[in-house]
Amino acid sequence: MRFANVPDFEDFDPAVLTRSGNSHFIIVGNFFFQDDPLSIDGRRRRFNFKSGISETAFHALMREFCDRRNRQIMLAGEDVSIITGDLNDFRTLQLENGARFSYDFVDAKKVEEYVTYTRSAGGIPQSQFREVRLDA
Repeated sequence: MRFANVPDFEDFDPAVLTRSGNSHFIIVGNFFFQDDPLSIDGRRRRFNFKSGISETAFHALMREFCDRRNRQIMLAGEDVSIITGDLNDFRTLQLENGARFSYDFVDAKKVEEYVTYTRSAGGIPQSQFREVRLDA
């Protein structure tokens, strides 16, 4: 899902973070983490699960949230959005969307580290997600 004038991981310029005038950002993933209920001997094992909504619907939710709260989408990747926001925005986003997404409240340095890591890992491999069906 591409928005006009919103970069993806490949064409994201970290300098835009400091030019935005924002000190904090929210990383939102269209997936959530859950412990494996069948792990053996108390070993903790976590899996990524897709939220159950499409990439288009996910980005539409992020766009609507940003429009409503006068925030900006800094990056729109396949299963990730990075938006401007403060702690109140972070909590509101979590309250409105619940546990179906992953959230992180970070500064510009952490955004840059996250983007660098994702680029070096070649993105978020779709094979690492398990599917969740909302109608099940």
